[in-house]
Amino acid sequence: MARCIYASPETGEQCECHALVGREMCFQHDPSVEMERLAARSKGGKALHQRYDAIEVEPVQLETAEDLLELHKQVIAALAAKVKDRPHDADAAAKLSMALDRYLKARKAAYYERDLQELKKAVFGDEP
Repeated sequence: MARCIYASPETGEQCECHALVGREMCFQHDPSVEMERLAARSKGGKALHQRYDAIEVEPVQLETAEDLLELHKQVIAALAAKVKDRPHDADAAAKLSMALDRYLKARKAAYYERDLQELKKAVFGDEP
């Protein structure tokens, strides 16, 4: 495959990209594909600002680790339903995986909190 013939005006270095099929320049430097290049740039920028599907969860007062676990359970259930509806949606599956990981970490924190409270009660009794 031929190399792009474009050379930098400042340094004189030749572009290292492959030329488009049947052309002398690459996608970045070929002036005849300016509109396609602009469309690709616009599409890429829009991908960075894509909107995410909202999920419905019940309001939860986040005061304890147990409260956080409850919220995680709701999020996981909603994401699992999305994955079930769209089994080939890698993005939804990745979000579910991340939510499960966060749930496990929150569960570990909840156990630590519970154990700490039991230890305090054993050492100090019911004192505030």
